[in-house]
Amino acid sequence: EYQRCKVSETGYFSYGGHRYFLSEGFRGKSIAVRESALPGQITLVFRQFRIGRIDLDKRVYTLKKCYLLDNDPRLD
Repeated sequence: EYQRCKVSETGYFSYGGHRYFLSEGFRGKSIAVRESALPGQITLVFRQFRIGRIDLDKRVYTLKKCYLLDNDPRLD
C-alpha cells in the first residue's frame, strides 16, 4: 500500500512527522511512499521508478538511485 506525499518547492517531503530532502527537481510533484521489504525502511516511487529508500530509525537514505520497478535491465 502506498501513501502519496507532495514534494515542496524546496525539495522536501514529509513522512511520519519528519521532513526529508529529495530533490528540487521533484518540486510540486507527488511521490509514492511504501514500506520496503527491508525492515524499518521505506521505498520512494515516482511513476514507474523506484527513486530511493530511507532508513526510518537513522533517518538517512540507504539508496538514492533510479530503477524501473519492473524489468530493469541493470538488475539482471
